[in-house]
This record gives sequence, structure tokens and C-alpha cells, in this order.
Amino acid sequence: MKNIRRKLGAVALAAVLMIISLSGCGVGKTSFDGSISTIEKGVLKVGMNLNDSPMSYLNTDTARPDGFEAKVAEQVAEKLGLKLEIIDTTQKNLLKSLDADIYDCVISSVGMTEENCEKYEATNAYADVSAIEDELTEKPKNTKIAIFGKKNNGLIQAIEKQALEPLKEDGTLSEISKSSLKEDIIIK
Repeated sequence: MKNIRRKLGAVALAAVLMIISLSGCGVGKTSFDGSISTIEKGVLKVGMNLNDSPMSYLNTDTARPDGFEAKVAEQVAEKLGLKLEIIDTTQKNLLKSLDADIYDCVISSVGMTEENCEKYEATNAYADVSAIEDELTEKPKNTKIAIFGKKNNGLIQAIEKQALEPLKEDGTLSEISKSSLKEDIIIK
């Protein structure tokens, strides 16, 4: 009888894990307890490729990060009640540097590829750059972009629930998109 229970339990666990793996890397169906884990308390460190105009770039007049993704990062940090620190890196090192705890998350035209979703946790795709793909310096492998972070630390769920969803609902993301890109690329 114990063996049958164990086998049934193993089958049920395998089914749950398969459903989770097939659901993609978005966070829409995960539970969130409200906790936020960042590398430095009170600071959201965001990895960004500032050589990806018009999505993100260094404004030569102000010497500050600018563009669609920099403005999204500002709004996300504000919604989470955190200070923002943008850390410039190359497209190649965006996700790799998450493993080294250089920053908390990546907001920088990272597409929702199978490989990215296997290794990292991501928000649901919030923008689709297919309409402006010809203007991008760096072309993502998938035009639907998301915010990526380490798995299971609560940050990505917090970003999704406390920042991206409200910013979509109140139209802020669409306004940022229109002012930065002259087009609304936000996925409704």
C-alpha cells in the first residue's frame, strides 16, 4: 500500500512539474507573498544595455540613462518603493551577470526565449518590439520582452504584481512607450 501511495505521489508531482514547465516563464500563475528580495536593501539594481537606442541609451546632455527601458525601470522602482540604480552592461552579459549578483533584474529588451525562461524567472511579456524592430540597435531573439531575474527570490513576482500590472492598467507604460518610441508597444 505504501508503494502505491509513493508511486501515486511521484506521478502527481511529475504532472505538476510538467504543467509548470509547459506554462512558460511568466509569473501569472504563481503565488506571491509580498516579500521583495534585493541585493542591496532599499535599492533596485537593474542591468541594462545602454547601447540599445531607442530602448535604452546614455543621454549625452544629462549623462544619465534614458529611453523606454530606463523610464520603465524608474516607474518599477517607484512602485516598489525602492531607489533605482542602473548598471550598464553588454547585451551578451545581461542575463549572465544575474548569476554573479551584480544586479537584481534585467530590464533591457530581453526576449522570452525558451533558453532564457529555463534558467531565469521572468514577468509576463509586457511589450512587443516587432513594430519597431528595424529601429533597434540590438535585435532580440524574441520580440516579446519581459523583465528577468533570478528564480524564486520574490522580486519578479513583486515587479509583476506591484508594478507592471498597475502601470499597464493606468496607462503609464503606454504613455512611456508613445513618448519614447512614438508607438505603443505595450501588450495589453
